[in-house]
Amino acid sequence: MSMNTSPTPPLEAARKFLRAYIAESGSLDEVRSEIRQMLNLNPRNILAGLNALESLLADPPSEEGTLSYLVAVDANWPLDDPSDGGAMSWMRELVATIRDTLGDQQPPSFEG
Repeated sequence: MSMNTSPTPPLEAARKFLRAYIAESGSLDEVRSEIRQMLNLNPRNILAGLNALESLLADPPSEEGTLSYLVAVDANWPLDDPSDGGAMSWMRELVATIRDTLGDQQPPSFEG
């Protein structure tokens, strides 16, 4: 790997984060608990996941179905509304949950 390696694209970073931290959770309470544990071990991974999710929300992929697939498959989360719009709503809720859990450790909001 060279020094010029570009950062992980948001979609890949989000996919990695969702698989690692969300896919095994059955509720947002479990997600909160998992994030609290990981903040003590490796907060960088949580912050990278948050950044990736916020990047996708700010600039969603143009290919239809990308976000709904991300949530359904990579996050292993069934949605009442399985569209990309439903996935974005779920991602916004997840971002709010992560930010709430981070409390005073949270970075400035990507979305403003």
